[in-house]
Amino acid sequence: MNYFINPIDAPCYEELRRYCFRLIKSDVEADDIVQEVYVRLYKIERNLEGAHLRHWLFRVARNLVIDRLRSKHPERIAPEVEGASLLDAPDGKSVNPATAAERQDLIQVILAMLECCDERTQEIFRLKFHECCSSTEIGAKVNVSPSTVRKILLGKLQEFREAFQKMDAVG
Repeated sequence: MNYFINPIDAPCYEELRRYCFRLIKSDVEADDIVQEVYVRLYKIERNLEGAHLRHWLFRVARNLVIDRLRSKHPERIAPEVEGASLLDAPDGKSVNPATAAERQDLIQVILAMLECCDERTQEIFRLKFHECCSSTEIGAKVNVSPSTVRKILLGKLQEFREAFQKMDAVG
């Protein structure tokens, strides 16, 4: 059954479409996902309004984007990214969906940059930022001194910072 949602009648349509496009980087797929969101809205038996409706729309869109990306590239969706809520801020307050999309884009860029690093550097970053290990603990696990761990982290973080500044200047 094909439904077509008229964008004029749909709440948050343009904002939701921009959000999906930022995540999936395809006009056609963003349109498909947004249509599916509104089809699901049409099919549910609950009456959603205001902030509840908005939250539901963006949550369903996020899940559909993840499903679409997972089906295309199952190896590229990192578990910690997949499980993260795009609409929840660290302080528990709701985040603007555009800000959430930018955060998701940033996470994907960082993961891609880390993939270009050697295995030892990737392990150091994983231990530092995923397992919250100290430089001493990391050094013991990868057989380098704590000062070398700090030097590697600071050097790569500086490279990332410079890359982001170049991206901002271009974009």
